[in-house]
Amino acid sequence: SEQKMMMEPTTHHTCPYSENENPTLDWTIEQILQWEHSRCQQENKQKADELEAKLQEEFEAGKRDIQSFFKLAVTESNKRQRREENKELELSPSKDNDAADDTDKNSTNSQMTEEVETEESSSADPAASNNNPPSSLHIEVCTGPHAGNTFLLEPRVRKPCFVGRSKGKKFKERGISLYKDTEASTTHGKFHTAKADGKFFYTDTDSTNGTLYQGKELEGHVPILLDDGMELSVGTSLLRVSLVR
Repeated sequence: SEQKMMMEPTTHHTCPYSENENPTLDWTIEQILQWEHSRCQQENKQKADELEAKLQEEFEAGKRDIQSFFKLAVTESNKRQRREENKELELSPSKDNDAADDTDKNSTNSQMTEEVETEESSSADPAASNNNPPSSLHIEVCTGPHAGNTFLLEPRVRKPCFVGRSKGKKFKERGISLYKDTEASTTHGKFHTAKADGKFFYTDTDSTNGTLYQGKELEGHVPILLDDGMELSVGTSLLRVSLVR
C-alpha cells in the first residue's frame, strides 16, 4: 500500500476564483495561498503604476519649472547686456560729433593763439597770468592701490575724460584707469566741460558705491564745478584735483 501511495501522482488544486473574489470554506490551503499571492501581485502592480505616474508628473512639472527659469535667466541676461551696450553708447562720443570736434579743435587752436599773445603782453605781470582759464586738470591719486600715480586730463566739449575700474582704451589714454581698485565701478564718473571757458566739472555716472566730496556722496548725473585742491573719493582712491593754466 505504501508503494501504491508513492506511485500516485500529486494532485494540484486549481483555484475556483478570481482575484476580486474572497475565499470560501471549501478552498484548500494551497488555493488560499495562491489567491493571496495573486492579490498581492495585483496590488503591488497597481501601486507601482501609481508611483510611476506620480513620478512622471513630478518630472514633467520640474522640467517645466527649469525651462521657465532658463527662459527668465536668458531674458534678464539679454536685458542686462542691452543696458551695458546702451551705457557704452551713451559714454562714447557719437560719429555725429566729429564735425563739431573739428570745429572745437579749430576754436581751440585760435584760443591757444590768443592765449600766447595774451601771455606775451602780460608776461611782466604775474597776477595777470593767474587770471587765464585752466586748460587741463592734474589729478593725483593720494590713497588706494594706485596711490602716487598722477594723470594729466584734457576734457573737451563732448569729449569727457572717464575714471573707473575699466582697462578700456578711453580710460588708459584719455582718462584714469583704477583697475586695481575693486571698490570703483567699471565706469565710475567723468571729468568734462560744457564749453571752452576753462570751467571743468566732475559727474558721478550713477556708480555703485558713489563718489564722496567733503564726506558727502554726490548725486548721480549731477555735475560739480572743480576747483584747485578739491579731493574726490572714488572707491578707495582719493583723487586730488589741480587746475593747470
